[in-house]
Amino acid sequence: MLNQISWADYISTIIAVTIVYYLFVATHYYGKDILLYISARSAGSNSISFTREQSESTLIPNELKAFIAETDHADKDSIISGMNYILKRYDIDHTAKDKINTYIKVNCSAHLSDEEMQGIWNR
Repeated sequence: MLNQISWADYISTIIAVTIVYYLFVATHYYGKDILLYISARSAGSNSISFTREQSESTLIPNELKAFIAETDHADKDSIISGMNYILKRYDIDHTAKDKINTYIKVNCSAHLSDEEMQGIWNR
């Protein structure tokens, strides 16, 4: 009976069974991570979009939050140019821009005027 099975059939069967096994393991243990990765790839890595249910904290990039937390004694020009450098890498819509401006005014150690706030977005 074993003489009827060729080596090519044996190897192709082993490969097929191995692929099915690893697909099962991947979907069983990492299914949610795979779906999140696929949805993030289709949405674009640097785009910020939101629904009404999302809170303000999800609209503000974590990189900007960390930058604002570290700018205790920096001058205004370096703060503005740093924020501009961070924000120009993201695709931010008008509503998120308003939330970010509010967050900056509340949490930034340097008190920025309206013209300086525009400088964050226009440089």
